[in-house]
Amino acid sequence: MGCRTADFLINNHWKETGAPPFISLILLDEAVRNRSIERTRKFLDGQPNKLKDLFLQFRNLAAWLVTHSLSEKYGSADHAVYWYIANIFGIPMESQQHRNVLFNAFIRQESAFGSPLVETTLLLSVC
Repeated sequence: MGCRTADFLINNHWKETGAPPFISLILLDEAVRNRSIERTRKFLDGQPNKLKDLFLQFRNLAAWLVTHSLSEKYGSADHAVYWYIANIFGIPMESQQHRNVLFNAFIRQESAFGSPLVETTLLLSVC
């Protein structure tokens, strides 16, 4: 399974009735998740400058990997956001230039997705 298939699966899960309002909450089978990470790392080939292409070609997969990795791991004592993202993508994120590439690609994607419906986010606070 490649990046395109993973992107398609995430998109389909997000469109299902009762799907969570936030892409990070979509659950993938562990084998699919691991294969998606492996293929994304192969696509990026250790080069942060390819992040823009990843977000342009596989927007659901890219956004899911960023947000899901943070929702799974963020909150430890150090709150190291970029470390988790670098780890999931298999790329260095030490330089501000690399972080800016990620930030800009992610913001463009978030704008394209739009905000979740108010009704679905309110339901999360009630549960």
